[in-house]
Amino acid sequence: MKHFFKVPLLVIFLNFSVYNVSGQKNTYKDPKLPIESRIEHLLSQMTMEEKVNQLVSSFPKYTKGPNNTYVIDPVMMDQLKKGMGSLQYVNLPLGAEGDVRFLNQIQKYIIENSRLGIPILAVTEALHGFVGAQATSFPQAIALAGTWDTDLVNKVYTQAALEARSRGLHLAFSPLLDLARDARWGRMDETYGEDVHLVSQIGLAAINGLQGGGETVGKNHIVASPKHFAGYGQCEGGRNFAPTIMSDRQFREEALEPFRLAVTQSHIWGVMPSHSEVEGVPAHGNERLLNSILRKEWGFKGIVVSDYNDIERLDHLHHVVPNREEAALLALKSGVNLDQPVGSSYVLLPEALKKKPEYVKDLDERVREVLRVKFMLGLFENPYVVEKEAKKVAEDKNREALALKAAEKAIILLKNEKNLLPLDKSKLKKIALIGPNIKTTVLGGYTPAKVPAVSIFDGVTDYLKGSKVEIMYAEGCGITRGKTEAQFEIGKLPEGDIQTIPYEKERATIEAAADIAKQCEVAIVCVGDNYATTREAATLGDHRGDRANLDLVGNQNALVKAIVETGTPVVVVMMHGRSLTINYIKDKADAIVDGWYLGQQTGNAIARTLFGDNNPGGKLAVTVPRSVGQIPVYYSQKPTGTLKKYLFEDSSPLFNFGYGLSYAQFSLDAIKLSSTELKAGESVEVSVDIKNTSHVVGDEVVQVYVKDVVGTITRPVMELKAFKRVTLKAGETQTVKLTLDKSAFEMLDINFNRIIEPGEFKIFVGTSSRKEDLKELTLNMK
Repeated sequence: MKHFFKVPLLVIFLNFSVYNVSGQKNTYKDPKLPIESRIEHLLSQMTMEEKVNQLVSSFPKYTKGPNNTYVIDPVMMDQLKKGMGSLQYVNLPLGAEGDVRFLNQIQKYIIENSRLGIPILAVTEALHGFVGAQATSFPQAIALAGTWDTDLVNKVYTQAALEARSRGLHLAFSPLLDLARDARWGRMDETYGEDVHLVSQIGLAAINGLQGGGETVGKNHIVASPKHFAGYGQCEGGRNFAPTIMSDRQFREEALEPFRLAVTQSHIWGVMPSHSEVEGVPAHGNERLLNSILRKEWGFKGIVVSDYNDIERLDHLHHVVPNREEAALLALKSGVNLDQPVGSSYVLLPEALKKKPEYVKDLDERVREVLRVKFMLGLFENPYVVEKEAKKVAEDKNREALALKAAEKAIILLKNEKNLLPLDKSKLKKIALIGPNIKTTVLGGYTPAKVPAVSIFDGVTDYLKGSKVEIMYAEGCGITRGKTEAQFEIGKLPEGDIQTIPYEKERATIEAAADIAKQCEVAIVCVGDNYATTREAATLGDHRGDRANLDLVGNQNALVKAIVETGTPVVVVMMHGRSLTINYIKDKADAIVDGWYLGQQTGNAIARTLFGDNNPGGKLAVTVPRSVGQIPVYYSQKPTGTLKKYLFEDSSPLFNFGYGLSYAQFSLDAIKLSSTELKAGESVEVSVDIKNTSHVVGDEVVQVYVKDVVGTITRPVMELKAFKRVTLKAGETQTVKLTLDKSAFEMLDINFNRIIEPGEFKIFVGTSSRKEDLKELTLNMK
């Protein structure tokens, strides 16, 4: 029998009476009492099974009812009656109103039919937008980092939180705070780049957007659960799941730092551990990491959410325990609260705890932490959401404008010979749109299903509507073939082996594309990645995503070469998820526009940029290598890491961290420090006059790097410590002031104490990490 639910106001009031059916007072339901008191009262009433159920999750199980409604499946009803901690709610096809109806059903059923009526925590993803039907897909994380605009990033994640919470979602497995130090790794596009400071600042902006910026989660906001704690982005060989090989010092100074700031400055209420191990200890079984450092040292009060099936992987992948029962006990003691996605290990806890009752205290502590989050969110008082409000949010046209603004701000101009760009449509008769990603919009991992994304072809066609410019099109070549050759359904992972296409099979289409380019005054060629070539290798046998070669996949380079050799001016547009070794393109293309993945407004943003309505001002969040053999190539290496050169190879990167051009030109003058001498603990202000010396409005990013000239522990050649993106009108001058507080000069001493050593510091001010883009100042620390 199918059950249909409505949520009348009367039922809501009756359900949250502080008295149970026997007339006894349920103290935990009294909102006037302190949360800690409510937690202890509720915990004292719970059975062992009820406690365990607060640590397990489930995927939604539903059947379709009449009039396009969705109904809880009877199997799930049985689960809900026993109580449940969380619900995995990612990319369901229900839409805004359908999500509300279904989640309200879930909450109503569990509250009214489980013994204690504990609301469920609905969890989702929000890497670059809430992952749900009718949700907004913003530029992928690596592109958002390329904006170098924390205010904009905050707005993007505020919108993502609003969309999620309006539908009844409470927690997102976002953002990703791993450092992208190896472009072979398939998840580079999910990161905020290679640099500790940039990742931290963009990450804090994202977290504050998701949670609301306070010590608790605000109204219309959700719990941020940044991942992967920690060191996951530096997995050995760039292979997903591989061990992270780094010293404890590097682990502390680099991998942990964005998370430390997320806890101490943005008060995150969730965190997700890494798949990987560090120094032989898997993150999901690392009590030092999850309890000693995270909770005791940093003061974290929230919940640790497992990555998918990583508790059971303590057994069958890492082999640090002999079975899943022991895996569950180890994760419980180590500090993991929720066993995602279906509690495959924690469901064994009731039996495991009978054998080892000494772990019951760990169970109680993990349940306390889950209940604390639910009470903090107000779920006991307000478990339901309003359908019309979700519909209003989903139909708000302002989100399209924000997606377009974010995409435009993310675009990076890497080359512009002879000022080919912007194009003047009044002087063009024919343009060629060529390449495998011209008509396909790749949005990146963790993307909502069925996003109404605008392709570059459609964006340019729409932009030129009404003009006399004729558009000629040719795909030229594909990227991969086999079951994945077709353009994948957005959000759906490709299946089968990934294969490239032999050149002989695409020779004719490449030559045809070149013939079209010959007929045009400019050729816009879009190349890069698809959902097969750069993505998460999600399972142990999945070899897709991670790569040993960073060249363009397939015959894309041959396509670009054929177009270049026609003599027609060539603009290469990059749509990709990792750094690519585009040596030929850098040398031969007339202009390079880098978008990474720009979200649902991709086509409109690229069109407006190509024709000058948007002046690109983004900057690279990573260093781009010339070859895979240069890895590691990140700019902030130690002095000995940059000392030697490779034989027969230019040792400089293809493009530097922080690099990006503009249609405008800028000058930096009057660069000075508020003081050239400091005492440890004091701050210094860096001041610079930046002038737009061109005739068009444009953005520039002022970047400040610090070098500790002599340290008792070896220090990086320089480190980013402050930045600011500014917009200047033609001819305008602004004075930009950036503060370097004590954290800019701190280091960990031999005993891992945070200190500031006396001596000389170099302060570099400029527009990228490239030497010729920087001016040097000297500061003495007393």
